[in-house]
Amino acid sequence: GSSTGAALLGAVLFGTLALMDPGLAQRFAEIMRGGREALANLPPGELARLAEGFRALFVGAAVLAGVATVLACRVPLRR
Repeated sequence: GSSTGAALLGAVLFGTLALMDPGLAQRFAEIMRGGREALANLPPGELARLAEGFRALFVGAAVLAGVATVLACRVPLRR
């Protein structure tokens, strides 16, 4: 369950970044490797596009949480 959700949300994040700018997903990976220095050198426009990708990620997480809640409520209780 959780590994599937993590994979789906990773696909949402990188898919959104790649749709907005094909090189943005690669630059995000470079930021992850480079740390704070790489993030500090990022132009403001790219930072805003990264924020859009993370908005899509959190919307996807909310949808997955909602689906999980509905599925959990549908499980019959055993006594």
